[in-house]
Amino acid sequence: MKIIDRYIAVTVIRSILMIGLMLLSFSLIVVFLAELRGAKEGYSVWQAAWVIILRTPNLAYQVFPFAALIGTLLSIGNLGTAHELVALRAAGVSRLRLSISVLLGASVLVIPIMLVGEYVVPDSEKASRTYRFDKRDGRVHLGGKGGLWIRDGNEIINVRSPVVGSQQSIRFSNVQIFSLDDSFRPQSITVAREAIPSIDGQGDVASWELQRASVFTASDARVRKRRYGELPWYSGVAPGLLASAVTKPQFMSMRSLKEYISYLEDNGQDARQYIVSYWDKAYFPLTIFALLLATLPFVFVLARQHSLGVRVFSGIVLGSSYLIVARWVRNIAEASGLPFWLVALLPIIALASFGVYRLRRAV
Repeated sequence: MKIIDRYIAVTVIRSILMIGLMLLSFSLIVVFLAELRGAKEGYSVWQAAWVIILRTPNLAYQVFPFAALIGTLLSIGNLGTAHELVALRAAGVSRLRLSISVLLGASVLVIPIMLVGEYVVPDSEKASRTYRFDKRDGRVHLGGKGGLWIRDGNEIINVRSPVVGSQQSIRFSNVQIFSLDDSFRPQSITVAREAIPSIDGQGDVASWELQRASVFTASDARVRKRRYGELPWYSGVAPGLLASAVTKPQFMSMRSLKEYISYLEDNGQDARQYIVSYWDKAYFPLTIFALLLATLPFVFVLARQHSLGVRVFSGIVLGSSYLIVARWVRNIAEASGLPFWLVALLPIIALASFGVYRLRRAV
């Protein structure tokens, strides 16, 4: 069985890598063209290309489920076309045991792609946004443990906590505003618990309202402090710009998501979108294995009856249908407040159970 496991694993890995490279190349072309369509004057093709290169790890992470699904269909389907599956079955290897060999091969790639999503994607997406905003908007956007930093004229703004709410009901927590003179010497520092935009009738930002703000002003020999319950702040920074610059939940690591969830819950704020992203990442390998288990019965049944195109089409339909149902269940859980860690398991269990059931009945 070790020889069989190794042979099937190598076949599956080679096919998944080939399909993954094709899907990734297609995604890079589409995203690159979209980046060029939104380019402004002074934003060159090479700068746009560097942004896409920085986004490559995230795109690879996104296309991997489909690459694993289609790659498995192709590899095992080719074994069936060459009658190698018939030989293995005649040697006494059960369909479930063959499925385990496939899952072992896929796990060789699932673990590295999970590490990419946890440790590489957050930093690469942050670097991509920082470079993109700097070159396109002429502003500096930096992220890290110190939060988000933005330069707007003679003001440097630091948002230390994540965005809460949508763009229409946006608010930012723990905001610091450093005001500089023309010689870049500090004039004042404003610290606010929250910053809320005031939207005019045309949907533009008329001003910002700083709540529970303190203003520190430096004089010759001392620093003066004034406290305000509410303080207006006029800035050219739009909520959409801040919202796009702050790391979105799907681009954060599980460790960062857990920290943000604790912060939001401790402050009585809505953390559901971060909880959803956390469990999506936690269940990522289970989702891949469930997709493969559901795919393999189609390969075993159809290998000798249908063409390779039919098998690939069947896998795409199955994977797409599952992702639609999983997103539907996720939206219900997020809207209703049900425990997402439990609700998200239901489609995975249903899909894996369907695959095992079909494997036992496959002929």
